[in-house]
Amino acid sequence: MWNEEIALAKAKETAEVKLAEYHKLARKLKLIPVSAENACGHDFEIRTSTEYGPSTMVQCRTQIQQLLRKLITDVDEECSRLTDMKLSLEESIEQVNSNISDKANDLKQLREQIRRLDEQLEQDIQ
Repeated sequence: MWNEEIALAKAKETAEVKLAEYHKLARKLKLIPVSAENACGHDFEIRTSTEYGPSTMVQCRTQIQQLLRKLITDVDEECSRLTDMKLSLEESIEQVNSNISDKANDLKQLREQIRRLDEQLEQDIQ
């Protein structure tokens, strides 16, 4: 009986440590409290209670895992969308830079043409 109580106390302590680590990480990721930036109105906090049975804990775990998976999917989609936007903007910048270079070359040629015409005009006047 005494060994069972010691084992139960150790298991409870281990669970409390893991729960504390989870809550610390959840706060760091801004998932706790419900009003936190990344919580999206969902409750990611796990409350300890002796009233919870194993099925309630499994249900709680499943619910949080589903919410986290959805959050990961949403973040992945947003990253993908932003990456596509970045690539599109980079292509636009490349095109604009190419156009600027082309126009700079055109301007250089026009200046050279004006210089030659000025020289020819000076010679014709003399």
